Amino acid sequence: MRKKFSGPRRMVLFLICLTGAFGLIAQGLATPKSKSASACQIRPLGEDLYCVEAGFRGLLVLKSVGETREVLFIDPVCDLQTLKSAWLRDTTIPFPGITQILLTRHDRHNSQFAPSWKKNGARVLAAKPTGEILNPLAVTKYWEDIVPVRTSRILHFMPAQGVDTELAPPSFEWGGFSIKLQPLPGPAPDQHGVLLEDKKSLKTTLFCAQLTTGEGKIFAPYTTDWDHWTDSGLKSHSQSIDKAISLAPEKLVPAFGPIPDIAPITLLKDLKTRVNEAAFLKSFERFSKIRLGNQPNYAFLSREQAESGGAKPWSRLSANLWNTGNTFVLRSQSGGFLVVDPWDPHSAKQIPILRESLQLGPLEVILCSHAHYDHFDGIYSIMDRTGQNQKPKIITSTQIAEPLENPYRFWAPFLDKRPIKIDQSVPDGSSFTWREYTFRLHDFPGQSRYTMAAEVTIDGKRCLFTADNFFHQDQFSGSGGWMGMNRSSPLGYARSARKVLDIAPDWVLAEHGGAFVFNREDFERREKWGLAAAKAADALCLSGDHLVDWNPHRIRSEPILITRKDTVTAPIRWIATNTGQNPMRLDFALPQGLRFQSRASQRPGESLDLEVLEPIALTNHSEGIDIPLIFENGFPTQGDTFRIWR
Repeated sequence: MRKKFSGPRRMVLFLICLTGAFGLIAQGLATPKSKSASACQIRPLGEDLYCVEAGFRGLLVLKSVGETREVLFIDPVCDLQTLKSAWLRDTTIPFPGITQILLTRHDRHNSQFAPSWKKNGARVLAAKPTGEILNPLAVTKYWEDIVPVRTSRILHFMPAQGVDTELAPPSFEWGGFSIKLQPLPGPAPDQHGVLLEDKKSLKTTLFCAQLTTGEGKIFAPYTTDWDHWTDSGLKSHSQSIDKAISLAPEKLVPAFGPIPDIAPITLLKDLKTRVNEAAFLKSFERFSKIRLGNQPNYAFLSREQAESGGAKPWSRLSANLWNTGNTFVLRSQSGGFLVVDPWDPHSAKQIPILRESLQLGPLEVILCSHAHYDHFDGIYSIMDRTGQNQKPKIITSTQIAEPLENPYRFWAPFLDKRPIKIDQSVPDGSSFTWREYTFRLHDFPGQSRYTMAAEVTIDGKRCLFTADNFFHQDQFSGSGGWMGMNRSSPLGYARSARKVLDIAPDWVLAEHGGAFVFNREDFERREKWGLAAAKAADALCLSGDHLVDWNPHRIRSEPILITRKDTVTAPIRWIATNTGQNPMRLDFALPQGLRFQSRASQRPGESLDLEVLEPIALTNHSEGIDIPLIFENGFPTQGDTFRIWR
């Protein structure tokens, strides 16, 4: 459910829009208030070493050069004017010259200020991986490809513009410090820590960037999802924690959260234990075979198809049901056939072969199980194919229809820029009938929030099409994996496993050739796995709830991409959703000094629409990336929030 303003308030906020302050319209919000003037603070960490805190943390390392002082600014979290004001307020030392900038990672929390520092004469240094990511051409290409995005292997928190960097030396001297860059990939794959050794005391300080927060958690833990189905990001994170432990720093300084009071090694070892648990539980197969042991035995329906995509010859599962990879064909005894999840180029070749060999008649219905292109993009060639007297009807659930029909409305992986017209969208729990078959569709969160299950009886077998949620325990890792970018979660898997248990089908028609015989104990284990993985994920989150922190979309733009040629018929909105399990009060500070607070807590799943009147001036809006700096409940939001104008 979403809330909106109406009437007089809309006119008042329209004036705000005309002054360039976002023009936010929302119901139940307090009067905008200015953000605190002390948002940037300078704190001493030792002689010639200071931290700069502006939501995130950077370091200032001073050295004397003749009568003047020069500064190395590690991760510039603010611009020159902001830093100078804070310095003069918080210290008694004349403002020094900032001559070098060192970036530890590509994240826009610090890299967004690098171009202005370079313009002011500072050298901008970065390790090779970060420099390559921030190359202006690479950043431009990132934003060209990111919506719609056809992969799950993406970088989060990219800046709107790139910057040319100089290669940072792996070690160098700066005043009273010996400085060494330490590769610490995780959560960002290009991340480096900075080890500073005081030459006098020989004590070491490790600026560990986003390796941990001051509380021993992970800021925006979905950034450890380096893909949608493995634990590669968490595994690398664990290895980087080992590296940090081996450095044995006396002080640990994270980029976010308080500076820890406890011993760095103690904090890091505890974090490693929790990271390893979350990584282990990315796999249902490990949970069932290793954690629980004595896994049940059950059969594939077509073992030869396992882990395939659709290039193999068709396998016949029953008198009227065939499968190859992701695609199923169901024949009606009265003529015609139905296809589940056509994927090109395979389906363009395979479906005509089966149709001709079996004289199947016309293709009448296409059913889409989830919003990943390898399960629907065969539709384009089918609908464009000549010689068809009648186009097949495209059916899916209401949940899946939204991103397929409006791919620029959402930021989600594996979409296609070509909208698909859905002929019939079926609400959760409702049914449709095609010839002698009645399908009941279920909302089925797991690998993606945009997933459904389809319940139907075929040749006397109670079947359940389950998309990419559940694979045989011997295929892949037993599931389609979960990641925040995919709007998936282990709790979603637990809920969907419970639905399967309640339905108790004879056959589980998993895709990628993974159809198998239903086994009750197996799905009881899947439900337990989802609950255990959710608990492990919660333990890495600042809020204690992975449904909140492990989600880049809690504050988002809809649509995510707006082009000049679009006919805008609906408002462009920033939307904030309580994705957690408990009521939550939404409190945001946005650019131009505006702060918005909801008067009451939002229920789980409830959204707050912050409508924007920018469509009125759409043709005058310049191309580019809008990335609002949003503070949520006093802290930088963990969401990856942006909007693209093209």
